[in-house]
Amino acid sequence: MLGRPRWWRSRKTSPRRIRSGGDTASIRSLEGSSARLPMMESCSHPRSLFVNDLGPLPLLFVVCMRGVWQQQAQPPPTIVYPGSACEARRIASSPQPSGLGVICPLGAGYQGRGLWVYSRLYRLHGKNPEHLSVATQAFKFITEKFRDVNHPDGWCVETGRQGSSEMKRGEDRLDVGTTGYGTAFIAEGCIEYFRASGDPAALAIATAGIRAFTALVDDPRHKSDTHIPEPFVGSRCLGHAMILLSLTRQFLEAPSILLAGSEDESFVQKLSDRAVADVTTSFYRDDVDLVREVLQYDYSPVTHGPNSRFVYLGHGIETLWMLMLEAVRREDTKLYDWAATKFMRHVDIARDPIHGGVFRGLDVESHTFLIDADCKVKWAQDEVLVGCAILLRHGLPSGTTDPDAGWASRNYKWIRAYMDDKYRKPLRERGLPYVLVGGDRTVTFQERYVNAGQMAAPSRKENYHHPRSLMLVAELLDGLDA
Repeated sequence: MLGRPRWWRSRKTSPRRIRSGGDTASIRSLEGSSARLPMMESCSHPRSLFVNDLGPLPLLFVVCMRGVWQQQAQPPPTIVYPGSACEARRIASSPQPSGLGVICPLGAGYQGRGLWVYSRLYRLHGKNPEHLSVATQAFKFITEKFRDVNHPDGWCVETGRQGSSEMKRGEDRLDVGTTGYGTAFIAEGCIEYFRASGDPAALAIATAGIRAFTALVDDPRHKSDTHIPEPFVGSRCLGHAMILLSLTRQFLEAPSILLAGSEDESFVQKLSDRAVADVTTSFYRDDVDLVREVLQYDYSPVTHGPNSRFVYLGHGIETLWMLMLEAVRREDTKLYDWAATKFMRHVDIARDPIHGGVFRGLDVESHTFLIDADCKVKWAQDEVLVGCAILLRHGLPSGTTDPDAGWASRNYKWIRAYMDDKYRKPLRERGLPYVLVGGDRTVTFQERYVNAGQMAAPSRKENYHHPRSLMLVAELLDGLDA
């Protein structure tokens, strides 16, 4: 669709829920069935590629998210641990997906992400009570084992399998000196869990969490993310603005979960306005028409060194689809057109014309991409997919004409086929039912994935971006092929 986004005609400002019947009902088999989803070969809409791609049950995703980990060396015994461990060994020699080993510790951010995934899976994808039960277990584990007893609104960075007795903290509260994502993703998980369960304790944690995360981001002692070329204390990162943009939208989108006129609603609305301004003004570089990743504490540009030239394309793409959804929530055509136009540009810039997919990082002066052992992280490809689905749902920017009229459909099909070939197929060929989390420029299969962006987790498995993209795409494209 060209011109104005769809909501100006339909007044529907949020994606429709997955219906309980028909072809979309099979999304529920993400956890609980090994059968393939129905084929839709006669459908010309790219959603057919999404449905076809889900394939068999991704067992590792289910094991990660169920709220328990089972590590079985020689049966019996089976040792059951609570929580959501994100890192696991892949044993390629094993023909069965049971050849998995779990690596501790358990990170706070992964717990919150796991809570979000299962809460949303229950709320919008079939209302299977087992999914809500898993989310409830995750919520209970988080609140019992990740509380920082020295700071009531703080959360431990990570813990061992037994919980609070093995806590690791920041300098004097959660994540000072690190990224602070643990607090943010616990808050996000609690937003979705409150929507799914109605538990007021989850809403209280979420509202306290967004305040704590904001204070942490604004702390001048805060250190930038490890993916910055030269991390430094007192930085401002696009990744934090992105998370604030996402959190505030999830608080405010209909039906709002905050009391109208309340202090919490006012705080979150102002924070939403700040996040939008940060992305569209402070982090945006008009000289290259891209969003940069890092600024000085006072929001002034970094003028020297590799940080001044660095664009984290993966975060840029992810941030811009979130900004598109915020524009949909606000019914703001100008903001939607800006975000959609920049999203399309970032995808076009990030594209690898030789080996396919998108790169995660770029030096804008030398126009050289960040090429290392995980320059083709899967999550960056996931963000392209979600953004294309938003464009298919709500329309391309106003005034778009050929040859860009088919941009969203063409790029959706392209990135979906690339992801299937590079991230899903290699593990299926080895009898393992999940996806690679990343790889080098050609996504060479690695027995132990070298995560250059997170060296402490060299064999990380994805428990958030992959299932999030599956659910969001299903929600966005539901009914468009009817």
